[in-house]
Amino acid sequence: MKKLTLALMAFIAVFHISAQNLSGVRIYINPGHGGFDSDDRNIVIAPYKSGDHAGFWESQSNLDKGTQLKAMLDGAGATTFISRTANTTADDLPLSQIVAAANASNADFMLSIHSNAGNGTANSVLMLYAGKDANDTYTYPTPTPVSDESRDISTVIGQNLYTNQITNWSSGISIRGDKTFGRTAMGWSDGYGVLRGLTVPGVISEGAMHDYIPETYRFMNMEYKYLEAWHFFKSFCSYFKSAQIPTGVIAGAVRDKFLQNEATYYKRGTDVYLPINGATVTLLPDNITYTTDNLYNGVYLFKNVQPGDYTIITQHADYHNDTTYVTVTANNVTYNNIGLNKIRNTPPEVIDYSPKVALTDSVLTGNTIWFKFNWDIDPESAKQAFSISPAVSGKFVLKESNYVMEFVPDAPLEKSTLYTVTLAKSLRHFDGLSMENDFTFQFKTASRNELKMIAAYPMTNEDHVDYLAPTFTFVFDKQLQTAELINGIQVYDNTGKIVTKGPRTLHHNSVQAPYGSTAFTLSQNLVPGEKYMVKLAKGIKDIDGVYLADTLYIPFTASNERITDKKIVETFETTGKMLVDNTQNQSVTSASVSSSSSTKLFDSYSYNFKYNFSEKSGGEVVYKFNDPIIQIPKDSIIGMHIYGDLSGNELYLILSSSSGTYNVKFDSIHYGGWKFSEKTIGTDVPEDQYFNLLGFKVVQTSAPLSNTGNFFVDNILVYDKIISKISSPKLVNVKIYPNPATNTIYIRTADNQTLEYVELYSLSGQKIRKTSDNFMNITDISAGTYIVKIKLTEGIVSAPLIVKK
Repeated sequence: MKKLTLALMAFIAVFHISAQNLSGVRIYINPGHGGFDSDDRNIVIAPYKSGDHAGFWESQSNLDKGTQLKAMLDGAGATTFISRTANTTADDLPLSQIVAAANASNADFMLSIHSNAGNGTANSVLMLYAGKDANDTYTYPTPTPVSDESRDISTVIGQNLYTNQITNWSSGISIRGDKTFGRTAMGWSDGYGVLRGLTVPGVISEGAMHDYIPETYRFMNMEYKYLEAWHFFKSFCSYFKSAQIPTGVIAGAVRDKFLQNEATYYKRGTDVYLPINGATVTLLPDNITYTTDNLYNGVYLFKNVQPGDYTIITQHADYHNDTTYVTVTANNVTYNNIGLNKIRNTPPEVIDYSPKVALTDSVLTGNTIWFKFNWDIDPESAKQAFSISPAVSGKFVLKESNYVMEFVPDAPLEKSTLYTVTLAKSLRHFDGLSMENDFTFQFKTASRNELKMIAAYPMTNEDHVDYLAPTFTFVFDKQLQTAELINGIQVYDNTGKIVTKGPRTLHHNSVQAPYGSTAFTLSQNLVPGEKYMVKLAKGIKDIDGVYLADTLYIPFTASNERITDKKIVETFETTGKMLVDNTQNQSVTSASVSSSSSTKLFDSYSYNFKYNFSEKSGGEVVYKFNDPIIQIPKDSIIGMHIYGDLSGNELYLILSSSSGTYNVKFDSIHYGGWKFSEKTIGTDVPEDQYFNLLGFKVVQTSAPLSNTGNFFVDNILVYDKIISKISSPKLVNVKIYPNPATNTIYIRTADNQTLEYVELYSLSGQKIRKTSDNFMNITDISAGTYIVKIKLTEGIVSAPLIVKK
């Protein structure tokens, strides 16, 4: 039967033809799937186990909707067909047979009832009608002769299903041709099998998402499935007869007004509140009663309600009664979701708290202060009742349906301080009763209140960071918790874009206890001469919960540390060239030198120098060449490629000449990657013409990591002029001031430089502001660290800017 003409529709509307007369309308119903088979969907929810036929199965849910719809249609005089009436394998017909039966029935519409599955968080309506999208010009193997009519009917159905106010939708209605959707979303060539070859209008109705667990529980309720069937019925009435159902429906869910559903599955909207099992809902004046089931959905429903005004009384032994008033209209669902207030008949009191310690104990300064109550408390009254002395700023977090309140300080508490915490008796629960007495406790903090970084590579303004996949290392005064480290430490380029880390290169707490560390290697190369920034976020914690009190920003410059255009005097490609001189060592428990093929810069090998000192300072370890043949002319430059160990120990060159033997300080090994270091020979030694390099001496400092060392040396070079690290002398004189800044920053350039523009970027790479002036107003910029990019005719300069308020 085709859709009636507009003139006839208007005629029928005038005479208010009832929905109870669907004579002549032919509907084919296909409850999707069947038989608890492998192509079925069993979503496991408590109290059912996997495979339990009493639990949720899409096949059974679809059948319940289909049989209820058939009863409605039959009662209205329609001619109905249904592909199955039981949930057995034998009733699960092949899709082609279902299509053939729908065609043979000469149905006005074929409805294939399903529910959808996604990622457990989505919940939406999807109508896949037999046909293709209106703008789809693709030619499919099987024609779609009634695509437009299928889309029109499916649109009406989808709009009606989406009016459901018991559930919580994640997105709107999607009405798609099954051919187009199958090809573009699923990679299929000819649409869905249950629609393929239809010569009558049809749709696959995915009315909701059955793997969104609150919806799964609702689908266990027969009246909730009736609601979906009723919307199908309403759609057919309006489309084929332009008629209205003369009665209405009252539907809703009973939930706790304040307590949240603590189950771990995902919830959205009102589904976060606890559904109430066993609530009695009474409709007056008809005195009809509905009791919510025990399957954690809270659904109630009254069918075939005559239009008019009604009173709804909701009762439960543990809750205060609720009375609401509703008006029912024909052809509509009146939704009335109910929030019950639990009976709280005793005053609130604290049943547990933290820190709960003797005053002689030391509480970590990063601790959260929390209370647990006998009732779910009113958050605002609890926040107002809270005080701490000395005063501390912080935020409140309510958990476990307001049974637990946390106070999280904005910064670490003061060390070695006695704190007094009070909850005034004005704190109340949702029934209005207040605490009978103030609640007070005290605790004393430990002598350490902040996680501190004790070594870093790169250090602030480091300009020897090798550009080829550099490794970054940060060492703290305590072993770290690792959860925040992946995202808590990031490297940014000069536009604020994150430079990615190699996910398999992260190494945590590899230094000797009690210290903690994190290290990673960048997965992309840097650009020599470019400026970068490392950001270590506030809140990184150690194993005691003490955290980094402020975000740390470490600017550095990438460089090419591989110097190859100078004379190489030692390649370290031959084993056995150096040894440990134990006769010269002091406070050394062990030391070694060996070839390394794993950590090298050139060719096949470098040399690896290891040592352990027995004391915290004053140690020395000496490494000597077996055959010292490296000769260095007076006032020459000696350069070495060194992979540091962040020990902070000092590396000396042992030189000899006709005048004697000398120890010349070469570098402080504070870094943790490859660095090219250079030293002019002549300023610290006598006026001799030549010197021989006898070896190296490592002198222990009092740095935290100085007890143990493990550094590498590759190619030693000798040349006659210091290597400049400045990529463009024309950019040296650019200055941003003041820095830190509050209101305005100024750009100063040399007289021979031309300023084109200045840009301000966030560390995430978002461009915030641009100007062609030599100043920029930052009054409205929030406090934090930013990147200033200065474009000159001669080049680009980027630098960090700290904004303070």
